[in-house]
Amino acid sequence: MPVNTVSLFPVPEKDVTALTDLYYMQFLAPWVGIMAGKMSMRETNVFASNETEQFMNTAFIFNPALATTVPIDALAGSVILRPTKWLTVPTMVFDSEGTADHSGFDTVFNRGTTVFQQAIIEIKPFGLTGHQRVGWTWSDRSRIQFEQNPWEIISAIITGSTAGLERKGHDWSFIYDFDQYVYTVPGKQDQGFGLFGRFGLTDGEVNPVQDFYSIGLSGKGMISGRDNDSFGVGYYYLAISDKLPRIIERRTQDEQGMELYYNVAINPWLHITPDLQVIEPVSKNVDTTVVAGVRMKIDF
Repeated sequence: MPVNTVSLFPVPEKDVTALTDLYYMQFLAPWVGIMAGKMSMRETNVFASNETEQFMNTAFIFNPALATTVPIDALAGSVILRPTKWLTVPTMVFDSEGTADHSGFDTVFNRGTTVFQQAIIEIKPFGLTGHQRVGWTWSDRSRIQFEQNPWEIISAIITGSTAGLERKGHDWSFIYDFDQYVYTVPGKQDQGFGLFGRFGLTDGEVNPVQDFYSIGLSGKGMISGRDNDSFGVGYYYLAISDKLPRIIERRTQDEQGMELYYNVAINPWLHITPDLQVIEPVSKNVDTTVVAGVRMKIDF
């Protein structure tokens, strides 16, 4: 998993300037709304979804089970149902080939379409706010499947051509996540601390991630006089697919890691975040790695 999520935007491993989000949303009634345009995928976990102020490692920002079905940025349309105050059900349709540095009109619904649906349930045990989210994705984009004739894989490596490899015409994922306050500062609903977690599942046939788990503790304003400081500590475990080609499987292992951060609000427009990560990576040839970093965020 990338140790710095912002390195994925707007396009992984490219130095480009791009308009990543331009969309329109309108509620037609208190219980139904629509949205359409170009948008980057964002999760809404209260304690682990903002890579500019919270965790840096992608494992605590996105569920990697979504990696082969949901693009980072794409043209999309959505219908949002809100039948009650405590239940929201968004259903989104994405261009599976979308990227931030292309408009997407030439690929939309052409060679791959993704459907993403989620139920977001707001709960308040003992008056403390929490959210439960359950969702699924499905894509008909064709991808190279892992289970192949070994000779075809060797041929592809030698020739650099994937033309002879077998492909799968669809992919899916199941996801779950939650956030739950366990304490809030009296009179301040956005200050306190709580738990969060994620789970992801795929069939592992085209997605190298088969199972994913994360759990953590995060909070804000827990030190007197430091109302805008926040902190977090989290652990994740990523189980790789058991269908990977043997030539890759014997060089890999399940990945796991921990991250600890403290976001210092110097003033309302300047945040400095020391961050420490300890990772046992997926490659067997790489030792357990310690990553230390500092992030600065300036709001204009």
